[in-house]
Amino acid sequence: MRNNILFLGCLVTLVLLINTLTINGQNQQRTSSYLNKISPVITATLNVLQNEGVNSKNAHLMNLPQRFNTPLTRFDEQGRIGLLLDVYNVSTALINQLERLGGNILISLNDAKLISVYMPIDKIEDVANMDEVRLVNEITGGVLNIGSVTTEGDSIHHAKDIRTDLLIMGDSVNVGVISDGCVSWLQSQGPGDLPPTFGPPNFIFLPPAGNKIGLGDEGTAMMEIIYDLAPNAKLFFYGALNDPAGSAAHVDAIKRLVREKGCKVIVDDLTWYNQPMFEDGTPGTVGTIAEAAKWANDTGVVYISSAGNWADGPGTPLNPISRSHYQAMYNDINLPSNVKENKPLPNGPIPAGYPPPNWDDLHNFNPTPGQFDPGLAVVVPPGKTVTVVLEWADPSLASPDPWGGSKDDYDLYLYDAALINNLTGMNGAGSQTGSQNPWEKVSLTNYEGTPTVFNVVINHRDTIPKPPPKLLGLYISGCSNVEYWTPKNSIWGQPGVSEVIAVGAVQQNNITNIESFSSLGNYDVYWPAFVSRP
Repeated sequence: MRNNILFLGCLVTLVLLINTLTINGQNQQRTSSYLNKISPVITATLNVLQNEGVNSKNAHLMNLPQRFNTPLTRFDEQGRIGLLLDVYNVSTALINQLERLGGNILISLNDAKLISVYMPIDKIEDVANMDEVRLVNEITGGVLNIGSVTTEGDSIHHAKDIRTDLLIMGDSVNVGVISDGCVSWLQSQGPGDLPPTFGPPNFIFLPPAGNKIGLGDEGTAMMEIIYDLAPNAKLFFYGALNDPAGSAAHVDAIKRLVREKGCKVIVDDLTWYNQPMFEDGTPGTVGTIAEAAKWANDTGVVYISSAGNWADGPGTPLNPISRSHYQAMYNDINLPSNVKENKPLPNGPIPAGYPPPNWDDLHNFNPTPGQFDPGLAVVVPPGKTVTVVLEWADPSLASPDPWGGSKDDYDLYLYDAALINNLTGMNGAGSQTGSQNPWEKVSLTNYEGTPTVFNVVINHRDTIPKPPPKLLGLYISGCSNVEYWTPKNSIWGQPGVSEVIAVGAVQQNNITNIESFSSLGNYDVYWPAFVSRP
């Protein structure tokens, strides 16, 4: 499906007009307890496997990819779990050690301090116990940022006028596209929708990357539009969205499109669930897509990214949404109290009125003074999986929570509609003790035959002295309706980088009004200093 996102036209206009790290964590204190390195999503998943009798000897017989792959966890056919390792240094010794433990390494990026590897499920603690490993996170998925109608970018951006009046056709410009896939490139080439020179060399990279045709055809549609508008530009493609390596594949794509294919323009339409919301350009974020996009820009590349589709809400049965965003300061419903609740929070019921001490550090979603609402209700269609990501930052900078150095502990849960049953357990209840990221993530599938209401619940694990309240950011995917939402500040990841051109979606017959779903600015960074980017 061709999309109506303005960034395609913006990219092509730029194409027509163009003729032509600090080592992460070396200065950070290494985690004292190796178990604290392991993501709670991984720990909870391993507990489920253990309860079902799955072990490293029978994992390859248990159909783990079909049973347990979610937006937040991935298994390969051998029953190994996908890990994204944040390391101090990608050394030959570390690579060899992982392989000796039975690991299958997909991507290793020394400049990004990342290793994407599938490991036997009984070797996770061994990996965490390695001095070179800083954090053991799961390989997460991502989402496409696509619209619903064919682009009219040629007329909106007057690209035809540029071709006609200035005789600029995109000559000598290599354009890289990062998306889901281009599996139907040959069928598009037949009727002349892709250049006759496009073929496997345009999406095959040097080993170990190899063939990156990907899955799906949003990439095909993007390249067709670029070819319509800049027929002499040379197109290259990297299918990252469904790559087993996860977000590391996106970083790899940027590096390879620049280094191997000589691209001077790169465009993507992807958002990943494991990227920072409130920080970039710091030592802790060296392995992020935002940092890779900035690196590309520093080498002379024009980098363009979809702003995202996270601004929608609330949604109705006749006009459902698919994603949304919420942002607010932590609103403690019992500010004087300082009770440290259990992990995870127990089953309810969570009271509808003023809560007893067992619930006194819940976030109150209701902004009305004197009103209490501990749950952000989301409706999930039948068969759909809702994914919720929580991150936090300190606007006052009095008690900062940098990426890879968070000391303030917020927990994330999904409860049922009545706020009685904790449905996600410990999955979003990790511990932030000074070396973890300021985030939590949960994912849950609606196996009922009708739309189901889940409640997003946030709890703050108080410390003494009590830290200042943090700014909370939630991104929700897989929903059709949300109770609370925040359209502004809904840009996430690489489109928020100042060197990246972030562009949104408009209808071709009303280009002055942005689509309701299209993410809005500003993009606010809170560490190491506050910057608000329009």
